[in-house]
Amino acid sequence: MGRSWLASGIGIALMFSVACSGGSGGSGVVGGGPSGSTNLVMNFQAAQPSPGPLSVAMSEVSGPADDQVVVRVSVTDTTDVFGAGFDVLFDASQVRFVQWTAGTLIESAGPAIYAVTEGAPGNLVIGISCAGCSGGADANGTVRLIDLIFETTDSDSNGSALTFNSAALQDSQPPLPGPIAGLSWFGGDLVIN
Repeated sequence: MGRSWLASGIGIALMFSVACSGGSGGSGVVGGGPSGSTNLVMNFQAAQPSPGPLSVAMSEVSGPADDQVVVRVSVTDTTDVFGAGFDVLFDASQVRFVQWTAGTLIESAGPAIYAVTEGAPGNLVIGISCAGCSGGADANGTVRLIDLIFETTDSDSNGSALTFNSAALQDSQPPLPGPIAGLSWFGGDLVIN
């Protein structure tokens, strides 16, 4: 959709930090419902299971219940990461976003500020930025940016694609952070068995 990084996730993270006096890490629950009640098993199939350098990719981490899955968003071999802003799109009639957990990449440079909001059903808006850092973080290898937990909506769920939209990582170069060029972004599919 071509939104600038300020108008998307990072801008929200910065506004969030002013409104909430900053902070680092944590998790926020959005929606939800009883878990473990559908007898369905949900898995995540990554579009790129072995991402190369300069990539942001989703992968599966074991879920807290059969009908839930933790989707990890990681950055591979990328330097000077000061912030991230992106949307994750999904079919809200099939799966729901439950919770997020802080990553480790931005925190390696200093305190991180997170803003995670479901702006509209099926459109998760994420902003992460470093608060008061003198430089960005380096992802040597694959390093966790954020974890997202999804669950099935009911026994008729078929799963959903998870895709990135309006996505950017920002560097710490003066006078203002700018987008890191040459990145590849990979989502995947939530599959229900």
